[in-house]
Amino acid sequence: MPAEPCSVTACTNPGTLTCSICDQPKTRYCSAACQKQDWTTHKRTCAGAQKHNCFIIRTTAPNGSTNPADRIEPFPLSAYGNWIVEMKELQQRLGWPHADEAGKFYSHQAKDNHWYYYMYASSAPGLPVNDIATRCRHHAREVRGDVAVVRSGPEGFASYEETFCRMELLKTVNYYNTANSSEVFGQRERSRFGERSGFPPGFLDAHGLTTMHFS
Repeated sequence: MPAEPCSVTACTNPGTLTCSICDQPKTRYCSAACQKQDWTTHKRTCAGAQKHNCFIIRTTAPNGSTNPADRIEPFPLSAYGNWIVEMKELQQRLGWPHADEAGKFYSHQAKDNHWYYYMYASSAPGLPVNDIATRCRHHAREVRGDVAVVRSGPEGFASYEETFCRMELLKTVNYYNTANSSEVFGQRERSRFGERSGFPPGFLDAHGLTTMHFS
């Protein structure tokens, strides 16, 4: 069966590649060049580029896909900005017996040390390991079951955008395929503390304060 055509109107080549962050059916392209050319138009409707205040990272993709993007689903919260009301809504809508903190992790962008991703998970026993959440978590411990991810930040740091898109979260998830989450978290915490205390960038690390955490 021949491949569907490339989504770029002027292109007649077969679309053998797909947008990795789209929902099904995925938009098709013949090449990376055509995808880049079409991005200005495609991002208006691409599910992976739409911003929400919460996403779910599933333990497995509902469609059996091995693409990590297919495990990240939008889950907009109506009660946002307070952990108590966030947990209550998650429990009610997802049927969790209780919503527990599952960990934090900073963005793949080194400049983003005023906020982090904050994860909630169900307290139900016997859930499968969530390898993505476990890999990203700021301390080494298995995270089980689906997790809800929001943006949050330390007290006194409110200058961050509350909504984000699947593409942004996926870039961070992929970053932790090689980056050590504990080391990154410690470095960002030191950077934030140093900035707040008036130290020049890199001062704490340069003076051997490499094991300090300030959250």
